[in-house]
Amino acid sequence: MSAAFGWTVPEVERHVVALIQSGDINGRVDSQNKSKILQAKTTDHRSELFDRAIKAGNEMQSANRKLLLRMRLQQADLVIRAPKGQREAHPSEMMQGD
Repeated sequence: MSAAFGWTVPEVERHVVALIQSGDINGRVDSQNKSKILQAKTTDHRSELFDRAIKAGNEMQSANRKLLLRMRLQQADLVIRAPKGQREAHPSEMMQGD
């Protein structure tokens, strides 16, 4: 490969390592042998999909629990409102002052 680019083997290795470190290439260089083999890293798309699905399910479950708690509090008439001085004026309250 170095002959195709007109570079020496260390130059090619340096450029490939720079590309790997910058994230442009997803792989690693096997420099144990004299052949200097570039091996691509493979990702397990199935496990990534399962992880994303489990995360989305957990987020939805948490949101549903919060909504159910809010509904139960409203049904029990346990709605807490801010004190009058700290509340923002509602548009209907502003019109009454005219």
